[in-house]
Amino acid sequence: MFSVISAASVDSVKGLIDPLANNVETLMNELENNKNTIDNSQEHARRLKYEADNLDGMLGNTRVVSENAVRAATAYKKIIDALSEALTAADQASASAQNASTVVR
Repeated sequence: MFSVISAASVDSVKGLIDPLANNVETLMNELENNKNTIDNSQEHARRLKYEADNLDGMLGNTRVVSENAVRAATAYKKIIDALSEALTAADQASASAQNASTVVR
């Protein structure tokens, strides 16, 4: 039922303990390095999101400013057009008045 383990087998197993311990230590160090990399990556992602949100907010403000500028330019053009039409109407009225003055004399 129980088999006898030879001294050579025991020595063979003992010879594997140090390499296994070294391998475990190496894997633990790699795990710690990976954890640090993950933490740094997550922090970097948070900073990028913060910057993206800031840029989006600035773009939103720029949209409002540009819309206001377009409205102002449109209003200015309408004023210029109205003044031009008023000047044309005044010129026509003046010409009509001169014609009426000439006819009445």
